[in-house]
Amino acid sequence: MDERSIDTAIRITNTYKKYSGVSPELREAKVLECIYPDALKPMSHTDFFAGDSADNNHAFEILVDCAPYTHSQVGYTMKSIKALRALQSKYPSRAAELEEIIDFWKEESTFRKLLRDAPSDVHKYQFPRGEQYDSEGYYRDVEFSVPGAGILSGSYDTRIVGLMPDYQKLLKMGLVGLSEHICSHKEKNPSSAEFYDSLLICVNIIRATLENFRVQAAALAKSAPSEDERRNLGRCERTLAKLQCGKPETLYEAMQLIIIYNLVSRTENYGRLDVALGDYLASDLQSGELCEKGAGDLMCRFWQTLSRIGGPHDSRLIIGGRGRKNEKNADLFALYAIEATIRTHDIKPVLTLRWYDGQDPTLLRRALVAIGEGCIYPTLYNDDVIVPGVVESMNVPYEDALNYSPLGCGELTLQHCCAGSPNSTVRFLKILETVLHEGRDGADGYPLGASRGRLCDFDTYEKLEAALFAEIERVLREDIKLHIWNKKRTAREYGAVMQSLLTDDCIARGKSIFGGGVRYFGANAEGFGVTNLSNSLAAIKKLVYENKEYTLEEYVNILDSNFEGHEADRKRFLGVAKYGNDDGYVDALKLRLEGFINERAHAIGLESELDYFTVANVNPGGIIIGPTIAASADGRKCALPMSLGNSPTPGSDVSGLTAMLASAANSSHRSNGGYVTNMNMSRETIKNNTAAVEGLFIAYFKMGGQQLNVNCFSRGDLEKALENPEAYRNLIVRVSGYSARFTELDPITQKEIMQRTLF
Repeated sequence: MDERSIDTAIRITNTYKKYSGVSPELREAKVLECIYPDALKPMSHTDFFAGDSADNNHAFEILVDCAPYTHSQVGYTMKSIKALRALQSKYPSRAAELEEIIDFWKEESTFRKLLRDAPSDVHKYQFPRGEQYDSEGYYRDVEFSVPGAGILSGSYDTRIVGLMPDYQKLLKMGLVGLSEHICSHKEKNPSSAEFYDSLLICVNIIRATLENFRVQAAALAKSAPSEDERRNLGRCERTLAKLQCGKPETLYEAMQLIIIYNLVSRTENYGRLDVALGDYLASDLQSGELCEKGAGDLMCRFWQTLSRIGGPHDSRLIIGGRGRKNEKNADLFALYAIEATIRTHDIKPVLTLRWYDGQDPTLLRRALVAIGEGCIYPTLYNDDVIVPGVVESMNVPYEDALNYSPLGCGELTLQHCCAGSPNSTVRFLKILETVLHEGRDGADGYPLGASRGRLCDFDTYEKLEAALFAEIERVLREDIKLHIWNKKRTAREYGAVMQSLLTDDCIARGKSIFGGGVRYFGANAEGFGVTNLSNSLAAIKKLVYENKEYTLEEYVNILDSNFEGHEADRKRFLGVAKYGNDDGYVDALKLRLEGFINERAHAIGLESELDYFTVANVNPGGIIIGPTIAASADGRKCALPMSLGNSPTPGSDVSGLTAMLASAANSSHRSNGGYVTNMNMSRETIKNNTAAVEGLFIAYFKMGGQQLNVNCFSRGDLEKALENPEAYRNLIVRVSGYSARFTELDPITQKEIMQRTLF
């Protein structure tokens, strides 16, 4: 970093102050003008696309940001306090200016305002143990990491659950057409003039970014050391010039416009690009603009650029599924996308294949080849179950449900017509813990929930379950209050103008995403510990109420001891039927639990000021939040990870692959916000039995299975990777909602993946 970072921070801060009296959308657009295009890293002579050198987008530290995903927040926030402090030391003559900026944004950041102004019941719900901030007072320490620091649920930030822009609109209209479209609506709706002006500023920012890169490409082309580089840069320059005043006509041009938009909007999700780009690919192949090899090479370069732009929890790119226009061309793009995934073998973009009965079987077959190569992708989703489920859970027409997409952790959204409020987390296993301790944390006795009675009051399983369900409903009702408050307060600060540009129906309504422009604004709670809770209920029901081997008081005392001196009892707890073995006893309990959760969330959503409220069974939160959960009735010790998403507890699925899939398919198919089911499969199994695996997966989908993440490696690879990390840097694994290089994961996550059954 250099002194330009100070100048940028001052310029942004002064602009923010200058436009404090206008709409949040116009103020934001003016601030974005201060950031782009100067903040983007310059091109190099090896770039194939403008933006190849972006590498997390920015040439220098942007100290105040109003784009999504800055510290998982939207709105205005300091991006790096440490960077400011370093600049103070480096440029002591400007230390006072920097201190003034720090003091200003301490009180002006969107997140701090949201906390400061929250109603007392919302504030207490979000922070039952009090607020936690870092040394500079900016960010709450969102993930407690020790027993006795747990909470039941909460939402820690102001981020919007991943947006999926309408790239077809951008490509078909081009910047000129988009400007004309905005102006026509401005004439019809003059009361929203400031909003439309902010959108026009955004279009001009995109155009200015294109021109900035065009100038760079032209200069680099003159000095490039090789003919190939000069040719690539020359094409890049011509494309960047054309896109400022015309629509893309080739696949390369369309890809370039998508890249530029993502750099300045930082949406980092791509949605159904087989629909948006399939016709361009088919046209280029037919006209001779591209040959098959050239098309494959172009897709790989595009994949590599997207990998540099996005983060591992986003970068979702969807292929396949129902509801695609010109499916033949879309399938063509999908096949090239799978091949690019095989060739680049990276953790981004996150390729997802939507499957349905009757789809071209070549897509699933090539997907299995990619998975068998250890690519992890594509992840597999079942339209025949998910689409009707989305209709019900999100209260939307079938035509909109066809545009569902999984997000970074597997929760569901609708592409370019939907925004979820900031995600919350609901720790279902923790809720049982408090029910068994009269509303208190099982580790330290801190009051977290409502007391549902003493243990002696639960003299039947039905009474215990009723108490649990009542507390779950209470938590969900408190949770949605937080979403509603978050949406209302954030709307006063944040315009999401660059994202509103390509989101239905913002332009038509003359309103931003948070301001009421988006077609559907809902909420999604990420559910953690559902599998462990189901196993725990099965163990308690069997051992306490049916076999009467323990009283409930004895059972809870054993849990409170964290099994110290009770290893034989723990073995009994572990021996009760576990989810993942096609055992009707525990699977039925899990289905009943999920049904209640989804039904109540759906009903609460209908009563609320949001369009929907769903609960997902997703995410790596089982690992992150596990340390805050006391010992559980399924035999899990205090602070150990919980199972991830809809997956069995690692090592507990001992009845084979078919049994595991049967359990996973026997889940609550309707009214849920997304499922993630992880499995490990050996390369030998897929490569030697490809047809059988394909048939098994299809059977799983037809039974009602919603989703699969398939890790694929040879036996012994994980152990060898720990011994020799450098030799296994390309060993990629699916953690839960995101993927990573195995050697770069923390030891706890590595252990969790290694404990999963390898089929």
